[in-house]
Amino acid sequence: MRETKRGFLWVVLCTVLSVGFLVLTSCDNEDNIKAQIKPDVPAGASKIKVKVFKNRQKGHFTSDGQVVSVTCQVTLTGVVDGQPFSKTVKVYLESKGAKGASYELDCTDPLLAQFPADANNFTATYTSSGGVSASLPVTAGLQSVATVPGQQLAAEPGEQLVLFSFPEDMADGDYTLSTAFALNSIRAIDIKPVITGKIVCNGRTYLPPIAPTPATMADVPAITIPVSSTLVDLPAPLDTVSSSVNVSITCR
Repeated sequence: MRETKRGFLWVVLCTVLSVGFLVLTSCDNEDNIKAQIKPDVPAGASKIKVKVFKNRQKGHFTSDGQVVSVTCQVTLTGVVDGQPFSKTVKVYLESKGAKGASYELDCTDPLLAQFPADANNFTATYTSSGGVSASLPVTAGLQSVATVPGQQLAAEPGEQLVLFSFPEDMADGDYTLSTAFALNSIRAIDIKPVITGKIVCNGRTYLPPIAPTPATMADVPAITIPVSSTLVDLPAPLDTVSSSVNVSITCR
């Protein structure tokens, strides 16, 4: 079993590197979320600073019934009712399988967000504190993702799910994450963010929710981004986040 700490501002949880209309304040200065939808064009850009502590374990089971696991902590900070707030989530991911079956466990990848169905042309990049930049993988237009064998987390009607992943060669450290996308019209929209883990069993990928842990996307609090010529402070619904999450999957 391996254990590590993963540092994220609540802005990651609330925006999941989210949307082209988001611009977020520096982690080093403020923890509250600032965002806008530009009133003159249905597109924009976002920036967010995070600390990344990756924790990935992969390989093949060496005996029947072998159990492998990773443990990490996700620290979320933000502003609630005008006051700084912090919450730590202890995450335990476990997989059991037959000899020779492949596995991968990851506490830190990817990030999932629900967007309106017309959001399109997503791009995302990261820039290290040393100035090195590269693209972040983005998968848009998903109607559902598998969370554990036999269970799915589906987008609500008229919505889509978007995954933002960290490349395997992305080192631990401080990063600025930037995204952009377009909309078909200028309007206020709701987004719903979820941090997930990742478990791969014999090539099948599962994305169990970590913060929050909804049964359906209807259970995830929506964050409304208004049309505004200036950045607007947004609330952080940290009360929906559990203090511990345990996920166990049997690879078949």
